[in-house]
Amino acid sequence: MAKQIVNVGTNQDDGTGDNLRDAFVKVNANFTEVYSELGGTSLSNLRFSGSTITTDVTNTSIILDPQGAGKITLNGDTHIAGNINATAAMVLSGNLNVGGGTTLTSTINV
Repeated sequence: MAKQIVNVGTNQDDGTGDNLRDAFVKVNANFTEVYSELGGTSLSNLRFSGSTITTDVTNTSIILDPQGAGKITLNGDTHIAGNINATAAMVLSGNLNVGGGTTLTSTINV
């Protein structure tokens, strides 16, 4: 659904804008779409601040799951401050510099 704009008219109370019922139907539809994108009937535990994504709950994982044959693509340099735990094949098209612990239970295809 595209964002629905409430028509506020050209001048205050001139009768050219949406009536209250139509306006709030649009407001509710907009919020329903936002809530659906961010976690369903309630907000998710994700917090977005600037260019940082964190969780609201301590010790909670963030899962990126593209579904099916989709891929997760990281463009540019990628800094990983923790360990890399790979349980499937990793395909690399550039250099892999490992400065910390790495657990690999599959293959790396370069």
